[in-house]
Amino acid sequence: MTGLIVSVEETITHIRLARPDDGNALDLELAAAFEDAVSTARSDGTSVITLTANGPLFCGGGDVAAMCGAPDPAAYTYELASSLHRALLALAESGVIVVAAVQGAAAGAGFGIVLNADYVVAAENATFLTAYSALGVSPDGGTTHLLPHVVGTRRAAALALAGRRLDARTALEWGVVNDVVAPDALTEAAASMARSIARTPAAALAATKRLLNAAWIQGYGEHLAQEAESIARLMATEESRALQHAFLARRRPAVK
Repeated sequence: MTGLIVSVEETITHIRLARPDDGNALDLELAAAFEDAVSTARSDGTSVITLTANGPLFCGGGDVAAMCGAPDPAAYTYELASSLHRALLALAESGVIVVAAVQGAAAGAGFGIVLNADYVVAAENATFLTAYSALGVSPDGGTTHLLPHVVGTRRAAALALAGRRLDARTALEWGVVNDVVAPDALTEAAASMARSIARTPAAALAATKRLLNAAWIQGYGEHLAQEAESIARLMATEESRALQHAFLARRRPAVK
């Protein structure tokens, strides 16, 4: 089981995270499947991708249990982040439009995935948080590159440094999402938007996306590489290990 469901509807590829019992957290298998799905979509005539998720959460970020349980947590985390980053860079450099539908929490790398989307529909119960500092690591998923561009440097600091959590309405006000809908209307709202966008000629969509992204995409690949190196390095520290094991045990650690 890869934890990913992929289906195709004419020129729309639907990618659904399907590890609901684990909060749709990303492990190596899921990240690799996501990377493969993006690669296929780029080459098969897809003009729009929808990103959705099963269960009450969109994505809780990286799978902390998998990372901590690996023989070499730092190496595992580096490989996980790098796989995700290859997929996100491929999306950013492509002409494929990405529509994300978010319910519940989009945390850590889950928030990063949202920031990489071109259009975001959020359920009224959606929340957005970086969550990295609580685990003693730095962000990945392009978060530190995209967040200041989307919300500004001061608000980015509130989210990434102070751990602020955004509710759906605040996310709308800050420009993180485009629309907020009732939870039971989320799937259809995203699908309807995807179908509407897909009616535009693909060449026009691709050209417009590349022009919109021109303001921030320069140096994105290098920045993603720096994020992967940073989070992997911090995974090896005693403080981060204490915080992560405490997270898994649902208790507060004694960190000096």
